[in-house]
Amino acid sequence: MSLDSTEEVRLQPLEYRTDRPRVLVLANRQSGRCGARWRKGKVSPLERIRTCLAGWNVECDVHQSASPQEAIQAARQAAGAGYDAVVATGGDGTLRTVAQGLVGTRTPLGLLPMGTENVLARSVGIPLDLEGACRHLVRSPVRQMDLGCVAGQHFLCFAGIGFDAQVVEEVDPQAKEALGSMAYVAAAWKHRDLVPRARLTVDGRTFEHEFWLILVGNIPLYGGQLRLTPRACPRDGLLDVCVFEKADALGTLRQWMGAAVGAHAELPEVAYYLGREILIETDSPVAVQLDGDPAPPTPARIQVVPSGVDVRF
Repeated sequence: MSLDSTEEVRLQPLEYRTDRPRVLVLANRQSGRCGARWRKGKVSPLERIRTCLAGWNVECDVHQSASPQEAIQAARQAAGAGYDAVVATGGDGTLRTVAQGLVGTRTPLGLLPMGTENVLARSVGIPLDLEGACRHLVRSPVRQMDLGCVAGQHFLCFAGIGFDAQVVEEVDPQAKEALGSMAYVAAAWKHRDLVPRARLTVDGRTFEHEFWLILVGNIPLYGGQLRLTPRACPRDGLLDVCVFEKADALGTLRQWMGAAVGAHAELPEVAYYLGREILIETDSPVAVQLDGDPAPPTPARIQVVPSGVDVRF
């Protein structure tokens, strides 16, 4: 499936640098809950991945990293060593970390989704079962994907400013392991009244908003089935900016109902922009998140990196 289409991918032979492709699978050593979903009896998910890829004549090396910095370094070294792909196993945060190590290379990024939400996997149609995900990885052609960049940190899906970023910052990792997405719901309740003011500059045009959420999206899907940046395309050289403004109870209800079906962009309580460079300034620092990981607070200068990474999905 293409990154901006729901059409079925035509399966086709791929061009690799060798007759027996070699990929590096990167896993987070600290992750337990999500990996358990792919455990089968006493066989670990990583061993199942190795066996599954071997069935497609793909040689698989595995590296379990103890930190994001280690994962980034391992991805860079794999690109330099001539691997045919570097594959992230985990959620959107893990994928973003691995992508950091491949920026500036032409080594493709792959994904075997084992995260809580798996937003990118759902957006591009990667199956959430192990065998299906491995098949999708092997049979997908290489494509180029835009990235967003904030202070040297890249993201594939979105940057969130305000409500959702504050929630991400305060979610307890143990609660996330135990409760999954419900951990975010519990944290969100505490910040339902967060309404800062922002000056938003999009490619030189300046706007002011009172908001509870600003989302800068590279893909349409946000979480679950919400399409908060419904016009976003990760190959158009642009980022989509959706501002959920302060509103009364009826206006907030319209925002949520509109977002549920991707029809909120035309609402009077929502502002929508497209641009290559977005500067977000607030009266006081406001939380920022990138693909579900906390980032430095505002002010935030967000830029698109056209065709920033090659991907196999």
